[in-house]
Formats: sequence, structure tokens, C-alpha cells
Amino acid sequence: MCAALEGGGFGMVWTFVLGLTTALADLGEARRITGGIWTVQRLGYALGVICVGAIACASGLSAMRSAEAADVARVIFLACLSAAAGWLLAMTRLVRA
Repeated sequence: MCAALEGGGFGMVWTFVLGLTTALADLGEARRITGGIWTVQRLGYALGVICVGAIACASGLSAMRSAEAADVARVIFLACLSAAAGWLLAMTRLVRA
């Protein structure tokens, strides 16, 4: 359910982020920025997977039993909160600009 809400929220805001960034850009740079946004999005997905995978491995996911899965899930969630707070701050600054 949480993943569906997150995906739905991201999908609803994506058009506005794309529109705002192209509106703030120079007229000649709009095509390059539009292409760059998609590239940065894919790079963000890849870096997110790398970071979460590294945190999961460092938490002992590869050698865990089923009883320890909740502990690893908590560590992954808490480790990602600081990154989420940073991106929320960046988004707030973009919207205010």
C-alpha cells in the first residue's frame, strides 16, 4: 500500500516538476533540460538501489534468518530517512525559486 501511495504521488508531481524546471530555464536550454531530467531520474534510481543494497548487506541481509528480517528492514528504513529529508529540502528550495 505504501509503495502504491509513493508511486502515485511521484507520478502526480512529475509533470509539475518537469514543467517548473523547463519554465525556469532559458528558452534555448529547454530541450537539453528535458532530456537531462530523465537522465537524472534514472541515475537516481540506480544510486538508490546501490545505496539500499549496500546498507542491506552491511546490516547482515545475506546471512540472516527470517526472524532477523524485521531488524534489517528497520535499519534500511532509518538509513534512508536522512536522504529523504535532504531531497525534501532540495524540492522545497526548487519550488520557492
